[in-house]
Amino acid sequence: MVSRAGLKKLIWGVTAIMFVVIGVLTLTPYAGELGPPVGDKVQHFIAFGALALPLAVVYPRQILWIFLAASAYGVLIEFLQPYVGRYYERGDIVADTIGAALGVAFGRLIGTQAVLGRLGVR
Repeated sequence: MVSRAGLKKLIWGVTAIMFVVIGVLTLTPYAGELGPPVGDKVQHFIAFGALALPLAVVYPRQILWIFLAASAYGVLIEFLQPYVGRYYERGDIVADTIGAALGVAFGRLIGTQAVLGRLGVR
């Protein structure tokens, strides 16, 4: 069984890694399409959903703040991109925000005591 404190440490680590990976991938000069051939907006949606979901699992009562932080990070990235040879796109902000919203929604669902109990988290 995993303790709740151990799960929180793991989740913070995963979130920090996601934060850095998203920052590196979005703030380096564009070198062509990375990864599988899916649309840019789909990549933003998945990335920000993955960023928000883990924290929402262990902090389900804080989903508003988690959502706002993830969305603000997406906006910050878009404003910084013109300085690294990339382009500001409102559509990316929309995709980031929708991804963060669904990430916290699913995270809260997973984070309920009943689901965590079935996963062996005490």
